[in-house]
Amino acid sequence: MKKALSILIAVSLFIGVFIIPGAAQEPREALNAALSYLAENTPEPKLGSGFDNDEWTIMALARGNFNVLGNYFRSYLDDVIKTLKDSNGVLQSTTDYSRLIIALTSIGVNVTDAGGYNLLTHLASFDDVVSQGISGAIFALLALDTKNWVIPVISDGEKQATRQKYVEYILGNELSGGGFNWGFGDDVDPDLTSMVLQALAPYKSQSNVSTAADRALAALSSIQLDNGGFESWGIQTAESAAQVVTALTALGINPVTDSRFVKADGNPVSALLAFREQNGGFTFGGEVNRISTEQAAYALAAYDRFVNGRNRLYDMTDVTRITTPTPPPGSGKVIKRPSGGGSSVLVPEPTPTTPPPAPQAPEEPIKFTTADALNVLRHIAGIKPLTSEQRARYGLTSGINTADALNILRIIAGL
Repeated sequence: MKKALSILIAVSLFIGVFIIPGAAQEPREALNAALSYLAENTPEPKLGSGFDNDEWTIMALARGNFNVLGNYFRSYLDDVIKTLKDSNGVLQSTTDYSRLIIALTSIGVNVTDAGGYNLLTHLASFDDVVSQGISGAIFALLALDTKNWVIPVISDGEKQATRQKYVEYILGNELSGGGFNWGFGDDVDPDLTSMVLQALAPYKSQSNVSTAADRALAALSSIQLDNGGFESWGIQTAESAAQVVTALTALGINPVTDSRFVKADGNPVSALLAFREQNGGFTFGGEVNRISTEQAAYALAAYDRFVNGRNRLYDMTDVTRITTPTPPPGSGKVIKRPSGGGSSVLVPEPTPTTPPPAPQAPEEPIKFTTADALNVLRHIAGIKPLTSEQRARYGLTSGINTADALNILRIIAGL
């Protein structure tokens, strides 16, 4: 009996000393590998729109405290300023501005003077922002609250945006049983519900927000799979797990230990890590996918920040803006984070510029809507095939599947 007890104690000590610490290190190792993958596969980051953008890569690298050598962030900022000037400050959608504000704030740039443009003005009209639906309001709040940015005042008082208006608009889209979706049926969508929780995290002291958040958390727990993951549109993805991890950490909830989210065979973090490949990327549909990797990276950064007691992912008040003269071309200026995981980023003081010309309306961009997603879903269901014009609009040249519908929904969401 004593011998058996001694063996049991020895095994317990072995598990406690060797296995648990290793498991605790896995998310950090996966984070570093994912950030390395993004940096290597995005050597020249640029401002973009829709799928063709590098803002989430920039944010993941910055919030993951990844040491970026050379002019990496500086070259991105240069491209942003050039693109803004070339377009007279006009981007395709309000979510493009929100995403850009998030990225620039993460590297210490003053978004009220990005190449002479105050990017916050594009989030000041409530009507313009919510014309993109709930995702417009979600990303506006995330952007505004990165560094407690002040919403500019516009002349049309009826259209003036406030944070509270965005909060109430989001809450007005709650499903009757709790949680949120894209407006199709009554099923809770884990991605959108988690995005809502991320945006509302700073407002959880409000009773209506707190109760809605509790209902959303209960809804997420109820649809969670036994392996700890989540399905969106019938597909389990890294993105869904990533959004849940980001949401839980934003609310101060540990996704690895909270009983509501620890299922028989895993939790949201372990479910996310199941999509990891050896090269550091994360998969979608069995292949390494950039969007999946970006979302996995910033979710793991959110978790790493949570367990180490640092600011939540979108609370960038810890980013210190260090100014320096603009480095001459080819100077090899090093832009990096200090040792010890600091949050300072080296960026130049904006160069004085003449007032930019008045914005001129660019060619009307193609904007995907919920109707577009419905068209794709009807095609998949065999209800109504897409026309040749619709195929051209969506850039589809061959057969399409549920993944294509998810991609269009992600464009609508600003992802």
